[in-house]
Amino acid sequence: MEELQFQFWSTLFYHCQVDVGGNVYSSGLVTERPWTSMELEQALPAVREAFATVQQRDPQMLLGLAAVMLSEDVDQNALQKCELISLSAFWAADATSPEISLAFGFDDGVYFTASMRDGVVTSAELSD
Repeated sequence: MEELQFQFWSTLFYHCQVDVGGNVYSSGLVTERPWTSMELEQALPAVREAFATVQQRDPQMLLGLAAVMLSEDVDQNALQKCELISLSAFWAADATSPEISLAFGFDDGVYFTASMRDGVVTSAELSD
């Protein structure tokens, strides 16, 4: 797996390309406040590791891990149509590691989102 390269796009966003299961996603790191170049360099190993936990999993496995966090009355037909459509990392100012946000959907729409921290799905919710 190639090391992710990040490009400065704005004061709170660093862009990268992430390959998950053979699909390449335009993604990146969102920060809660502007970072110095030193802060970014210190954080990048943890960000790369967070993305790697997603990259090392099959997209359908990710869907399954996230789907179990949804309520039992979720529309199973809609859920079966879902696939990973986007992902990004967010680093809150007071956090010690980044959170990965995953979006799953179909027909150009988002059906539900999930959050991962330290390789574990911590929450999932249906989109509005």
